[in-house]
Amino acid sequence: MLRTVDPRIGSYLAEVGPLSVPRGYQAAPSPDLVLAGMALLQLGQAGELVAVVQRLLNLTGVAPFLALSGLFDLLTRQAVQRYQASLGEGETGAVDADLLIALLTHGALANPRGADQAPRCAPQFGSAAPRGSVPMSSLLRADEARRRGAPASPQARPTARGVPNEAPGGVGPTEGTRIPPSGPADAQLAQLQRASIESARRELAAGVRDDGRNRSPRVDQYARDGGMNVGQAWCGFFTGFNYNEAAREAGGRFTENVRFHSMQKARSYFEYRNYTNNSRTENARLDALQERQTAEGSPRRWMVLSGSGGERHAAANGRPHEVYEPNNLPIREGDTALFSHGHVGMVESYDQRTGRLVTIEGNSTGGRVCRNEYDLNNPAHRARFEGFGRPARSDFAVEGQPAPEAQGPAAPAPNAPAPNAPAPNRAEAPPTGAPGIEERRAAPNNGVSLGLPPRPEGAPTGSEFLASTKGLSREQREEAILQQIQSGNIPDHLRQFQEIEVRSTGRDGQAHVGKLRVLPDYLAVGSNEDFVQVPMTPRVAQAIADRTGTSLPTRKMVDDIYRSADVRLSPQPLPPGAQMMSSEYYARHHGMVESQRAQRGASPGQLTAGHQKDLVISNQLTAHPDRVAIYGWHQPNGRPIQPLSTIHEASYADYSHGVRLVGGTMNVDGVERPIAEVLADPNLAGLISDEGVIRSPRVP
Repeated sequence: MLRTVDPRIGSYLAEVGPLSVPRGYQAAPSPDLVLAGMALLQLGQAGELVAVVQRLLNLTGVAPFLALSGLFDLLTRQAVQRYQASLGEGETGAVDADLLIALLTHGALANPRGADQAPRCAPQFGSAAPRGSVPMSSLLRADEARRRGAPASPQARPTARGVPNEAPGGVGPTEGTRIPPSGPADAQLAQLQRASIESARRELAAGVRDDGRNRSPRVDQYARDGGMNVGQAWCGFFTGFNYNEAAREAGGRFTENVRFHSMQKARSYFEYRNYTNNSRTENARLDALQERQTAEGSPRRWMVLSGSGGERHAAANGRPHEVYEPNNLPIREGDTALFSHGHVGMVESYDQRTGRLVTIEGNSTGGRVCRNEYDLNNPAHRARFEGFGRPARSDFAVEGQPAPEAQGPAAPAPNAPAPNAPAPNRAEAPPTGAPGIEERRAAPNNGVSLGLPPRPEGAPTGSEFLASTKGLSREQREEAILQQIQSGNIPDHLRQFQEIEVRSTGRDGQAHVGKLRVLPDYLAVGSNEDFVQVPMTPRVAQAIADRTGTSLPTRKMVDDIYRSADVRLSPQPLPPGAQMMSSEYYARHHGMVESQRAQRGASPGQLTAGHQKDLVISNQLTAHPDRVAIYGWHQPNGRPIQPLSTIHEASYADYSHGVRLVGGTMNVDGVERPIAEVLADPNLAGLISDEGVIRSPRVP
């Protein structure tokens, strides 16, 4: 293992362990050489120091999540460039002494730890667990007992290792017990919040962590509890799960669990808005809810520090918020902490006198449940927080309990707007420069359906969604498209794959036959009756593919899909210009496509091609990772208007672009194989690639 004179790097190296240098890579320089300014860490190198930098980059939250592979690949270089941009430095993509020191300093702020303090991240223990920790099996048995409605029993109760069931102050309430909150509305809420933190402490003690890909039995439970697919960033799922646990212990449920899937969704929740539905009907419902909950004496609260991003966002959108300094910030245990880089955690305690904040966070350092400390009097720590939220008492539906006592509105907080401040009649803008999407991938999709949740009740139609994006920046519109599709707001005909046959002869002279699964059309937002196809950048398209375990097509796949299509529509170009990237052009072109489809007597569920250019994966992206690869728009004679091109930057998307996903696996000569494996096999790649082997089957 590498040794270094810097103890900070030494501690990370000890966690990473020794790594080999694979063929095609050069050994990374030693940490001391980099810190002395005598070497750079850069593309094409491999080793323990690369894995340390990948871990430190993950702590910054400025780029998609990196696997700790120890390989300085294109994704790692892109993450380095994003971190350099966040510091206002030149985006070289290489790590020098100054950048490594900056990363180490950021890592210390992300998880500060004094020498005399015990580790705050629970270990993933096996047979030798520390006394007082809760075995994962106990938590899983307890959950199963609750689902069955089993009575309390020692076997169904989470029990700390080495601590008897009857020990005072145990790890949690007896399963099956109903503990209804009592007193005024806010006092009831405080009891529920206290129970949520007790739940978080149990998860911390149990050593919950993921496998590096957002998967483990318990982490999967967090996702399912929030109505989401497994394999995603789970910090918000963890918070919602603990609120739900508190409600279940009181005999009910937390009704707003789905609002904690991301920082942006949670922030909108505390501001009485719905991040994925900005329709007038939904806004009116939330305004009425705010008025009712205020009258009950326990409204949702959004508490921000002066000068924070949370203050700027709420003020710009006319949403209710309370502005404080660290010495009068009134947060308490069980409040939600929202981080400016997109992270979500829970407040365990806060001391106004010292500014010391203690949180429990899911998906923290090393993909674990961790206890972290921050000093809000330290500007660097303070800048990490978007704000702090508190749910309303009536967001916890506790069956059989009386409604919270009406108390009238609480005294207004300093700098807080009137409780019923009117909302502007415009789309809520996601934050400018939305945080990078974490690169967490589902297993390859080998089924017949796209792995997205059912369309949410009340989700905007296609026309409503496009109307809500007018006035948004391109980045904000991209984030809105991603949120809508990941939430399941797509028409039913885009949920089922169709199968096409492909053939080739390998380099070994053997003939091969493959069955490729493809979506019948390009991704769209909306209902069965009112949907609109939405162009998007490769960043968003790849995030959706990762989420669903699918792939973007190659150039050959696009040709084969056109050849196999039931319906071949003709390209319909619009006048060029800046308006090509506008929502108005998106709507106009979609209307033309649907009119042509109707004239052909075709239905949306049929395999259709020719009407859009495809975003594709290509070997050309290896040399141009900052570009988008497009191809297609086939004419009736079968020739594409658009040859394979990487002329546009990766942030470009216009009305003519479309995203068609293909299944993550395919059948090759009767055997199911991952798409990535087929593309990497010289004898099989010809089935789905006319560029030969494709080593990186995704966009950078």
